[in-house]
Amino acid sequence: MTKLELEKRVAELEKELKEMPDTEKLEKRNQELIQEVYDNRIKFEETRAELETQKETHAFLSKKFNDLAKLFEEYTKASEDAIEINKLFLRNTLRTQELLNAKIKAFNGEGDKK
Repeated sequence: MTKLELEKRVAELEKELKEMPDTEKLEKRNQELIQEVYDNRIKFEETRAELETQKETHAFLSKKFNDLAKLFEEYTKASEDAIEINKLFLRNTLRTQELLNAKIKAFNGEGDKK
């Protein structure tokens, strides 16, 4: 190669060198990206742990809600049973009162004797 060709080639190489990105900047950017990936992974793990906690809390609260609903149903059924028993007692008391009134009237000579 001639001196002119060598100088031309050196100029081309210097131009390419100037156009090449700075390796220090690339290394810094690479470290930033690695840190960003690491931070995102940590956030992902935290989010996943929080989701698991929320799932467990949801399951616990769902069970408690179902238990409460069952208890309420049992309470409602017990109240309905108590009402039916009170109706029975009332019918029995009214029927007893009727019979006693009829016996009192019969004793007093009013109405049919029973």
